[in-house]
Amino acid sequence: MNTPFSPQVMMALQKALKFHESGHLDAAQALYEQVLRQQPKHFDALHLLGALWHQKGDHKRAIELIRQAIDLYARNPLFYVNLANALTEIGEYPEALRHYERALKLAPGHPEIELSRAAALVDVGAFDEATKIIQAQLNRDPDNANAWFNLGLAQAKTYRYKLAIESLTRCLHIDGRNTKAMYELAANYVYTDEFQSAVVVLDILLGVSPDDDRAWALRGVAFEHLNLFDEALESLRRAYKTNRETISELISISLQTLYWDRLAELKSDLSKLIHEDLACRTQFFMMALQTSAQEQYKTFTQASKVHYPAHAFQHTFDHQHAKIRVAYVSGDFKQHPVSYLTAELFELHDKERFEIIGVNINGKAAHDEMTERVHDHGRASASR
Repeated sequence: MNTPFSPQVMMALQKALKFHESGHLDAAQALYEQVLRQQPKHFDALHLLGALWHQKGDHKRAIELIRQAIDLYARNPLFYVNLANALTEIGEYPEALRHYERALKLAPGHPEIELSRAAALVDVGAFDEATKIIQAQLNRDPDNANAWFNLGLAQAKTYRYKLAIESLTRCLHIDGRNTKAMYELAANYVYTDEFQSAVVVLDILLGVSPDDDRAWALRGVAFEHLNLFDEALESLRRAYKTNRETISELISISLQTLYWDRLAELKSDLSKLIHEDLACRTQFFMMALQTSAQEQYKTFTQASKVHYPAHAFQHTFDHQHAKIRVAYVSGDFKQHPVSYLTAELFELHDKERFEIIGVNINGKAAHDEMTERVHDHGRASASR
């Protein structure tokens, strides 16, 4: 029987690692599993197989395997890092942060672990703490592309899009083939209405990664804003080939451009996505289509769970106010049908009894007549 460090096991593991590093994931997986059949408690093989499943997108299986590796050997910081990385992918940010901190106890000050922790802090909204960590890394190493990338993400999350563009551009000057940075740069150009610049960046990205469905979808959105609908439709069809969840964007442009030849087929695909719980991005397009009440209800329920998860609030003391506070939450407090339909509702509240708060989740404040009308009858608050 082979020991964990027998020549046969070591040779198989080294070969698997070469396959893994070169992107031949199926071949690497077969060898990792071969090692584990011989040595089920080989912690390196468990960890590496878990990291591989993380790359393949099966994050729950990755978490299970890496936890087994840690149970067998708890002194390798990389185990905790990869466990935390997989946890962030399923939204388990508090637990991920705990594992990043454990990794840093084993490898104090490690720059990439610090940056991974900063990225998780951005995801939970701890922007100031994340920015301090990132800036500290940039003070030590101004050419750290990953630090510039994470700084750009933090700036974008706090609506500082121009600064985010500068940081992501710095990242790409250092690492010109970073497709994640290209995508985020293009997204920030879209946020700042620089749609032509977004298209230029996305074309470069797609030259490097031609099957990137997110890039094709964003390119379609940019072309839509440029009123180049044929180009938008072509891009969104390319996105839909590899990612069915981009169906919402494709339906939107099909309705706008009157390309209804495939609408029945798209509606059929949409019904399948709804029943597979994958249609959470399509909720508003459901109102423009002839779909059943059950499908509309299920889609909006999915969307609310994904985009607006319920949080448990622990009240430590009772609030007392002279007026009843009512908050209206929308991304459409502007020249938009939602505001036209609700403005009179705000105006009819008894201001002696109610304090009205409008929470704008759009991230960008509009400046038009309808916005002013809504603001005249409530206190504004920004969120996202």
